[in-house]
Amino acid sequence: MIQMKTSICFITGDQGVGKTTFVKKLAALLITSGYECGGFYAEGYWKNGIRDGFDIVEINGLKRERLCNTVSEVNDEQFHRFFFKQKGMELGYQILKTSEGKQAIVFIDEVGGFELNGKGWAEAIFRLLHNPPSIMILAVRTSFEQAVTEKFEADPINCWDVNQVSPELAFQQLLSTLNKT
Repeated sequence: MIQMKTSICFITGDQGVGKTTFVKKLAALLITSGYECGGFYAEGYWKNGIRDGFDIVEINGLKRERLCNTVSEVNDEQFHRFFFKQKGMELGYQILKTSEGKQAIVFIDEVGGFELNGKGWAEAIFRLLHNPPSIMILAVRTSFEQAVTEKFEADPINCWDVNQVSPELAFQQLLSTLNKT
């Protein structure tokens, strides 16, 4: 199979600074403007002032499942203090599989240490790179940016730091990219 070229963008920032909020706003701008979007975001929740877990939410908000939390259950896969739930991981893989080869903008929130260790969304990202959507937008912690670039041989056309760029500016830059193709 001939590997097609996909455009990759990063949304970067440190833990807890608003990468997911940026993803949600950018996706809403694109969807409202008629662009097909896929993928998901990881919505976090807190308990006693500490991040306790995440739900995986399809970018259009139609499907949601517990992705991970701090409580171990049968068939969970542990990464640091979180236990990743089989149903949440399955939903993420299903969502990404439906995006393969589509003329769509696909969001993955987030790509980090789990994927750098060959787990999480790593396999799905490699599949997408071999049967790519129009654009892949990856939320990546600043500290993982270089490692993610190297692992997935990504050369981002845009890298938006949430502390420096608004979703509206990112949207305008994406429109410019989309109008060139």
